[in-house]
Amino acid sequence: MFSKWNAEAVLQMRRVIVLCILLGVLGFGLLAWRKSASRQQLGEASVPTIIKQPAGFASRTFDPAAPPSNMPPLAQWETAECV
Repeated sequence: MFSKWNAEAVLQMRRVIVLCILLGVLGFGLLAWRKSASRQQLGEASVPTIIKQPAGFASRTFDPAAPPSNMPPLAQWETAECV
């Protein structure tokens, strides 16, 4: 009779342990889900705004024999200056 009672107690203890484990996993899952949802909201709020503007381009020609006065001096291998 004692061995039968002991087996029933072990079975009930296993059920309690399994129930506690399942509740723990459910609790941790809920916490992880709430954290990921709040991170997702923060990620959406911190997305930068991109404003595209047209590129500025200017082309000027000059006579290499008589360069303009505001042009920097060119090295021997250079034929033009880019900024």
